[in-house]
Amino acid sequence: MKFPLTVFFTIFFFCATITVFTASLFAAPLITIENITNVPNPFSPDADGADDVVIISAVVGASGFNSTKLLTAACSVAVTDINGNAVATISQKITLADNTKAAVSFQWDGKNKRGNVVGNGDYPYSITVTINKQAVTVTGGTITLFIPPVLSVSVSPGSWDIGQAEVNSIVTMSKSQGITVTNNGNSVTTYSLNLINPAGLEVSQISVGKDTYILNAAFSRDLRKINWSEDNHALSLVPVLCSDTQFAGDQTGVSVQPGTTRTLWLQFKSPSSITDNNKQEMEVVITASPE
Repeated sequence: MKFPLTVFFTIFFFCATITVFTASLFAAPLITIENITNVPNPFSPDADGADDVVIISAVVGASGFNSTKLLTAACSVAVTDINGNAVATISQKITLADNTKAAVSFQWDGKNKRGNVVGNGDYPYSITVTINKQAVTVTGGTITLFIPPVLSVSVSPGSWDIGQAEVNSIVTMSKSQGITVTNNGNSVTTYSLNLINPAGLEVSQISVGKDTYILNAAFSRDLRKINWSEDNHALSLVPVLCSDTQFAGDQTGVSVQPGTTRTLWLQFKSPSSITDNNKQEMEVVITASPE
């Protein structure tokens, strides 16, 4: 006997609920440094009251810090030479609100970390801004420093009285009579020496003669260190540039730094005979040339 078979089954539908979680996404804080200028360019820190400092300016922006309080921005300028060596750092702080911008400026007087004015040349710089331990550095421009050379030399005392010199004699300054020569300019200089001859006399760089004399000159701390010789020490009417041997004792007139001194010594070799016995004056000229 066959029985009808009915199979009952139930289909269950499971409804899955998917929950999508969304989070608020905050942009990372952003620091911007814009509109960088350095004026004047070039500048000349020579204390003449004109263009003695350069002003470096920029606009700093801050956004995304999610702060209702004023933000403190530590700003600094790093000045280097063309080889990347550190020269000077200028720092200051400014405040600004989040999502705003503020101006900042720095003043450089041309001095390095030791307080000395640096030499003429180009000086690149960068600006760094730090807010809440986040720092951004951007390359600025190049500052050109140019100080026109000022050449100035002084001597003290301004004369040497040889006194009554016998013919065919040698008179050398005593150790108390050295002449102090000072570079009063702002540039490293090398000296040249020459002579203005009095009427009736001739100057030689070889030997004395009738109405002909020799005047030797040398820079030296110690008079005893001078090896007097006409080859290296005799003055002429034409300017002669100092060198390591020319007009040198234990000092030279080469590469004399601003504000420094040299001691000049003179030696007079009188004529073998003279026509005019009256008092004569000769002038020694020291010329400074920039390097």
